[in-house]
Amino acid sequence: MKSLDAVLHDLYGKYKLLHVKEYKEKFEQMKYLFQMYGFKYSMKSDTEVFLYEVVYTSLLAKQRFEEMFFKVYTDMYDYWYDLTYQQRKHFMNIELERLKEELVYFMEGQQRIYFPCFSIFLNHLYTDELVLLDLKQYKKFIRNCANEVNLSLFDDRIYDHGFCSASLVARNQDMFVLYHDKVNRFYLYKQMKCVKEYSLDPKAERLSSKQLINFAFALLYEDEQALLHIMINEGILGKQGMKKVLKYQRKISKKVSE
Repeated sequence: MKSLDAVLHDLYGKYKLLHVKEYKEKFEQMKYLFQMYGFKYSMKSDTEVFLYEVVYTSLLAKQRFEEMFFKVYTDMYDYWYDLTYQQRKHFMNIELERLKEELVYFMEGQQRIYFPCFSIFLNHLYTDELVLLDLKQYKKFIRNCANEVNLSLFDDRIYDHGFCSASLVARNQDMFVLYHDKVNRFYLYKQMKCVKEYSLDPKAERLSSKQLINFAFALLYEDEQALLHIMINEGILGKQGMKKVLKYQRKISKKVSE
């Protein structure tokens, strides 16, 4: 007997984020940026797209910091090397404070993380010691950063705060749930790996905030009866979907009564 997520996949699972017309331009932009840095990628599934969106967002933010560095460096070039390190850092930080407030981040201890695909060290270099990009040993990170990418450094926060296009809608100590409205799909993660996807009709009206949260927490606590109740009683399925889910419910009820 098929599981509930498999039943929903048969109905709606073939429609991927890569098929969404308005996202195709973004995917081309992502590919262009990755190729520019010599970064290898594979974006076939929705969950792969989410990961590489984190990389893409990180690289764009990194570029913003570098643009800021070169602007200050160029504006002050005539007397840059006459200044002490502390003086250079002071002028750089004045501009940096404005930029930092424009970009998404999360906290790791006392460190702001603007680039979740890079180490705490690299984040610290850009947020607190950007002036050091003038030195050869740090300048290399501007272009040669592909080998520095590591997507296992942080927890589910890499999917939060706008680093990817999915929304983190529920979490507990071990698991979390992402949702993407463009494909109307939930993704259940355990230990940072997607273990199940629950696809709803991409053509249907989207869930209300309350329905979204209730559905996500039912997934999080693996409460299939609650999921069935929401799908059957709250009008979030189309005619074909309702027929399949009701059939699944009858099979489950029969199995339990045996």
